Amino acid sequence: MPGATWVKVDAIGVGWGLCGMLEEALAGKDGPVIHAVNVGTVAPNPERFPKLRDALWFELGRELSCDGAWDLSSLDDGTVAQLIAPRYKL
Repeated sequence: MPGATWVKVDAIGVGWGLCGMLEEALAGKDGPVIHAVNVGTVAPNPERFPKLRDALWFELGRELSCDGAWDLSSLDDGTVAQLIAPRYKL
């Protein structure tokens, strides 16, 4: 998070606890503001994506993949499996 002013964290499930831990760790420090995001809400463009999670995965995944910007080689197999699990169909 070097230089970040905001960090958005999925606040559903395990992410809820992570938000709290980050807020607590950064309280009173000069660091990013933690924003809890419920990705189960309706996407800004519901005619294309039913949930915010779907829109975020598509946009972020496409951007990172097209730019060759993500390197998953240092991650464990379980984390990589979660990152590449979302699928879509026309």
